[in-house]
Amino acid sequence: MLMQELEKAKSKILKIPPMNGSEEKDAWKIFSLTKLSRWKLYNFWRMKLQSLLREKMPNLIDSYKKSCDTVRKYNIDQDAGVCRKALVSKYTKS
Repeated sequence: MLMQELEKAKSKILKIPPMNGSEEKDAWKIFSLTKLSRWKLYNFWRMKLQSLLREKMPNLIDSYKKSCDTVRKYNIDQDAGVCRKALVSKYTKS
């Protein structure tokens, strides 16, 4: 029951159109805004954050993949070095 109410509230909030840039500049006293205007501001900030993430994520993902490849190559080199220096000895019981 509570989850359904939360989902309804969330969908109502997300349906509210975001402010535009000029409205956001005028909204410097957040607590003096109406509830509807605060949700519009929230949606504006959410929209800006989403666009920023869409812009930045591909570069961050590429950088992460390159770092992972570097670590993987380092680990392979370390393993190869251990294998080259390994001594095999045979013990028998008498």
